[in-house]
Amino acid sequence: LITQAPLFVLKNALRFVPHVDRKYEVDFGNKRMKIGATEQIRRPARFIGRDGQAWDPEALTDTFIPLTINFQHGVDFEFSSQERALSLEMMMERYLKPAADSIANKVDYNFGRLMTLSVANLVGTPGTAATGNTAQGIYADAGVLLTQMAFPDTDRCVVYNSKLNRNLVVTNLTLFNPQDVIAKEFETGYQGRFSNFDFYTDENVQNYTFGTYSGSPVTASAGQTGSSLVVS
Repeated sequence: LITQAPLFVLKNALRFVPHVDRKYEVDFGNKRMKIGATEQIRRPARFIGRDGQAWDPEALTDTFIPLTINFQHGVDFEFSSQERALSLEMMMERYLKPAADSIANKVDYNFGRLMTLSVANLVGTPGTAATGNTAQGIYADAGVLLTQMAFPDTDRCVVYNSKLNRNLVVTNLTLFNPQDVIAKEFETGYQGRFSNFDFYTDENVQNYTFGTYSGSPVTASAGQTGSSLVVS
């Protein structure tokens, strides 16, 4: 009972994880088949296709990407027999809830850092905060980019920090419709649903620092094939 109680607090305190595809988690810790800490996820097959009636067979190539459990978080503490005799409600308030909040922060922090370093797509201007009408355009551009990359137009969400939330809410307060959404933003100070995104705030969102870059990349030599491209 004591172990299960803080799990509800942990689940409610997370911001990133509830919006992640978790269909593969049932494969880990399966009593019938132990796969260890890594599962190879098969990528969808991709074909070029042909034009006309001439047969042009393509090789069937399966590619995989590893899904690895490489983070483990916990909180360890001791308690006396007197503290153990307390009611569960008192233990929850004094010890278990702060412990669950600590784990949730670690999970969200590591998830945000992993996404920052592994996702190459971006909108807006690097190093420039989204303010004013620019804020509205940036989230609209994010939706366009997802659509162009064939992502479903459902279950889209934005996780950002409180400063970016403030920028977008202040901008959208000048809108007239829908009135119930604007009223909620005015009363709570949090952005609701906007531009087909659900918005959530989390101070564990990573700030990515861009280096200087300019010009256009040029291939070092013509006729290159394979999984890499040498540029100059």
